[in-house]
Amino acid sequence: MHTRASNAEDPFVTHLRQIEATERDKWVSADEACTKAAYYVNELRQRLVEAERELAAAEQEHTVAAERLAVVREIIADAERLLTQPDRDTTGGTEAEQPDQPKPRASSPGHSTHDAGPAAAPTVRALVLEALADGKATQLSSIRAHVQRGRPQTPPNSVRSTIRTLCDRGQVALLGRATYRLVPLEAHT
Repeated sequence: MHTRASNAEDPFVTHLRQIEATERDKWVSADEACTKAAYYVNELRQRLVEAERELAAAEQEHTVAAERLAVVREIIADAERLLTQPDRDTTGGTEAEQPDQPKPRASSPGHSTHDAGPAAAPTVRALVLEALADGKATQLSSIRAHVQRGRPQTPPNSVRSTIRTLCDRGQVALLGRATYRLVPLEAHT
């Protein structure tokens, strides 16, 4: 057996050091790539957070716009009803012959059967509260159906935004996914 005194001069050790240097260079390149990728991931996360904020703001604007659109449509419908009302009075028809004539709703808050003029259709808010009046858990689909019976032209997103507003004011409680209940009066006064 032959033992060498200097391992540094050994061609095999020199070859291994070359392999080490090559692998170290690969590791440095991979480390730089990981650092760069982590930077991009963090940047994308920040952009995602900003985009989610922008989306939330846009959804809020959409909700407000839908509410305003629903109010404008209600006003237009009321105005059209008022404009066509004199024509009906001059025809001399009976109440049974005038199916489009809105009927007073005794159960709606704010509407009296003793009003002198024609009864206006109840608001979306009033219909939502009416649908929840029993105090029981009610599905969103049932609330929408109730509102559609009272105001057929009401878009579904208007019902949802009205419920959201009532929830924000503490008048309605969200019990679960699309399930709501009227909050007792003493709880939110």
